[in-house]
Amino acid sequence: MRSAVILAGLLAAALGTNSLCAAEKTLTGDEVKALFSGKTVDYSHVTRGFRMSVFYEEDGSMRGMRDGNTLRGSWRVNDKGELCIEYGKGDRCRHIVEKDGEYRKYKEENGKKIHIVTYHTFTDGNPNNY
Repeated sequence: MRSAVILAGLLAAALGTNSLCAAEKTLTGDEVKALFSGKTVDYSHVTRGFRMSVFYEEDGSMRGMRDGNTLRGSWRVNDKGELCIEYGKGDRCRHIVEKDGEYRKYKEENGKKIHIVTYHTFTDGNPNNY
């Protein structure tokens, strides 16, 4: 039995089909701009436990709602291709990653990537009139 497990593991590694390794792609700056610009984005903040809906205007302004409160700020994409958000406390710039068909935002802390945001929907325009 043990040799069958070892053989299966070696075969999976040789074929590159290890199901534990999910495909992950860090978006380029152009891809980030295309994904967010002119869209209303619904997402969850994984580490803080809240949901938001934000309209990312083509001019770099953004507005939305969180827990019934209106939010206003700005957004841009920096030279590293990171999405930078500013709500009056300075820019927070993070890479956007596509993983298993889902878009996520990560921060780096002590050399580790920490999943902080999951994006659920990207809707053209501002249907909620934020």
